[in-house]
Order: sequence, then structure tokens, then C-alpha cells
Amino acid sequence: MILLHLIKTDWMFLAFAIALQISRQYLLTDFKERLNDKDAANNTWGHTKEHSNRFHRWYHPSIEDIKNNPVPFDANYGSPNFSLGLHGTQHRYKTLGHDPLLGWYWGTMNILTSTLTTWDLQSFHIKTGYIQTGAARDKILNRASNEKILEYSVNRSLNEGKEGKLALATAFLKEFVHLRTDIKSTQSLPLPCISRLSPNLAKELSTYGFDIQNLEAVGKQATLSILLNWVIASIHKLCQPQDVKSDLYEVKTRKILLYSNSIATSSNILFSILTENCNILFSILTENYNKLEYRR
Repeated sequence: MILLHLIKTDWMFLAFAIALQISRQYLLTDFKERLNDKDAANNTWGHTKEHSNRFHRWYHPSIEDIKNNPVPFDANYGSPNFSLGLHGTQHRYKTLGHDPLLGWYWGTMNILTSTLTTWDLQSFHIKTGYIQTGAARDKILNRASNEKILEYSVNRSLNEGKEGKLALATAFLKEFVHLRTDIKSTQSLPLPCISRLSPNLAKELSTYGFDIQNLEAVGKQATLSILLNWVIASIHKLCQPQDVKSDLYEVKTRKILLYSNSIATSSNILFSILTENCNILFSILTENYNKLEYRR
């Protein structure tokens, strides 16, 4: 077993590699609880207070309308009139503006034209409506044309001078801020492009933790792990003795990386198990304590 042939320097590298990988997991991982929608919005750069006030002509909200109104694909008032099923949290799985990838295209155009596009490419005009209390709400009012959404977006961006380009930039920035806000929230956002195929599948995957926030966390950890492996391997290579064959030394390097990653991963699993068990134990003790207090 090659581990038995490690010399003192190799053991030092192994300990160093383990320390780095464990530090990556616990020091560079965000363990904060997810935020509710309001707190997520307040903690996102660029978010401003919004209210529904849409009285512009079709497909052409002003820059102020774009800035001050909510994103149109958050609308669910009027959804039953078209059997869209956008109630509650369903709209994040059924509107393309909430897709982390497709949203950059559809969401930006929806904001630029004050429209909403569903997963099956139905589009609708969004205007201000009033609920029974008299409060203003974005309302799904009429069907819109996908061709006109594209036509008006392109025409405004290319043929309306500085104002058109500023409107496009404002819509793009608003889409960015909205995506970042929703990603931070409790529900987060579905995985890219899944909603276009099946909103139900996107929702089911999110239920099991397969959402964009967790994907970002995994991607970040994987990137850092690869970077640390490269740093460790490079430094270990520089310390290669002249009397040791390169192929044998390379095997040692690979073993150091393998063992350090395995130990770090195992420690993470053990930590998760212990944490979960401690939470369960704490819940049991709390429940029993409450029962005793109640009996007294």
C-alpha cells in the first residue's frame, strides 16, 4: 500500500491537504438559513420598493414604469381567468422569467414589455388591477403575442436611441436583481430549463433540495476543491527529490489528494450525522421537559 511508503514530507503534505479541504468545507460554506421573500429582497443589492402602477400602452412601459413596478411575471391576480395555476409559489415553476437561465431572455423581454410568459409559451399583458380591499395589484389582463414581445423589444433597443437602450439595460438589471433575490429565498428557484419541460418536475426536484441555490453551493465547493488540489499537487511536485522517479512520485501525489479529499468528505458526513442526531436529541429532551412541566 503506497500510504505506507510516504516519507515525512509526504505526511506533512497529507496533513496540510486535509486541513485545507476541511477548512474549505466549514469556513467557506454558508450555513445561514434561507430568508423569507421580504428579507431576501431587503438583503439584495439593487432592490427598491415597488408598487403596481401600470397604465402605459401595450408592450411599451416607460423607464419609470420598469423601475417602480414589480416584475410582471410575479403576477398571479387574474390567473384563474386563464386557468394558469399561478397561485402561491407555483408561479416560480410556471413562468419563464423565473428560470435561472431562460429568464435572462424571457424575463428581460417580459419586463421591457410588461408581459408574462408561462412555461408553455403563453404570454399575457400585465396591467394594474384592484382587489376587494381597493389595493392595487398586478393583474393578468389579456393575451399577448410572443412575436410582438420580441418585435417591440428589438425595435425599442435598436431604434429608439438612448432611451431604448437605457430601457433595455434597466429591464436587464431588474431581472438580475429579481433572480438574485429569489435565489436567496426559502423556496429559491428551480434548476435551469427544467420548468420549460415540466413545472411539476421542477417543483418535485426542488422539494428534494435540487434547486439553484444548492447547485450554486455545490459548484462553489467543487471549484474550490479542484483549485486546492491543484495548489497542493503543484507544491508537492516542487518538493520532489532528485533520486525519486517522477512516475512513482506522481502516484504519491495522487494518493495524498485522494486521502485528503476522502477524509474531508467523511468528516463532513460525520458532522452532518452528529448534528442531525443532536437536533433530534434536543427536540426529544425539550418535548419531555415540556411534558414534565405540564404535569406539574
